[in-house]
Amino acid sequence: MDRRLILIVGVQKSGTSLLFRMLQETGLVTNPFQNEGHEFWGNIPHFSPSEFPAGTIYQQTGGEMGHEIGAGDATEEVLRDLTGKLSKVETDSPVIANKNPYNSVRLPWLKGLFPDSLVIAVTRNAAPNIFSLTKKYIPHKGRGKEPDDGWWGVKPKGWRKMVSEDKTVQSAKQWEAVNRKILEDREHVDMFLSYRRLCEEPEAVVREVLDAAYRKQVEVELHIPPLTCLDSEFTRGSQLKSKNRLYKKLGSFEIPEGEKVEHRPFTDEQLEKIESICRETEASIMEATS
Repeated sequence: MDRRLILIVGVQKSGTSLLFRMLQETGLVTNPFQNEGHEFWGNIPHFSPSEFPAGTIYQQTGGEMGHEIGAGDATEEVLRDLTGKLSKVETDSPVIANKNPYNSVRLPWLKGLFPDSLVIAVTRNAAPNIFSLTKKYIPHKGRGKEPDDGWWGVKPKGWRKMVSEDKTVQSAKQWEAVNRKILEDREHVDMFLSYRRLCEEPEAVVREVLDAAYRKQVEVELHIPPLTCLDSEFTRGSQLKSKNRLYKKLGSFEIPEGEKVEHRPFTDEQLEKIESICRETEASIMEATS
């Protein structure tokens, strides 16, 4: 059975999970992988993988390249491994989706292996995205995977030099490097989507993705109202529990108002640091998603 892959990429906390869940709820897209498909790609252990294929490639440089993988590593051996895993997937759906932030720095590799895949890059403005990333450095119930070697999430090339006691600066450098890499590899991106548009026009976005995945206008009844955009959290503070975990608890895309402030809003000094690091890349990202 021929299957089309939708590969959703983007820095953690940019809206990738939101799009991923919306697509699955249509019933026309399935996720047969466990969580983000780390076992499929070989991202085990998560932050410093060693399993084939991605982990093996990571270890070849001792992690110096981070999670980045180039086109030259799209070998026949890797292709056989991944297509073999896909052939064992039990699903009748012709469209399979995978959301994996590590793949944000692997676009040439992805397209070298799966040239027919639909690659969607989800982006979010720097300050709100970075605000959410910094939560992962604060111990709290439900935090999930703890940072490893001072780092949490997707690792761009040169990540070790970005590690800092100032996690706002570190997260800003992470956001900038990963999004810059996506822009450098934009020829491999089939669709750019902004978190803001996903919140404001969720039904239109889902239809666009389905039509692109199926290569035709898909007849499906959707009722997805606009969602509350959480881009102002960094100005007012928020609770530490991630919105992804709230979704799992509530079963709703909408977030209740009046949450307890556990993570303080960014100060003017923090915002100035973010702007100095991210300004140019953020402008290019906004242009790509306009």
